Amino acid sequence: MAEQRPLNENIRDLIDAVMALDGVVDCALITREGRMLGSTLGEDVPGSTLAAVSATIAASTDAAASILHRKTPSSVLCESEEGAFLISSAGETRLIATILDRSADANALKVQLANIARKVGEEL
Repeated sequence: MAEQRPLNENIRDLIDAVMALDGVVDCALITREGRMLGSTLGEDVPGSTLAAVSATIAASTDAAASILHRKTPSSVLCESEEGAFLISSAGETRLIATILDRSADANALKVQLANIARKVGEEL
């Protein structure tokens, strides 16, 4: 039987795993309802707003996929000149929101995040 660890410890370990990926500047673990579970965001970033916006973007893409008779997307990528914002599904009820720098390889990160997302789905 797997050892039970405190929830905050699991969240910190998962955030650390995301932050160890090349090109990730910041990240957050969020519920699909828009509640922040943990993040590396500074005090200048309103975490509750980011959580709500991330959940809304994920829900909107899910709805669009449904209308188009497509499978639910595993991630959503928003790009700008400064970098990108990547929202990845992590199990049924969680999301990983990552802020990427300009040099980040978003496609490679999607694959790496999928492995971490599986752990999020299993552990949280």
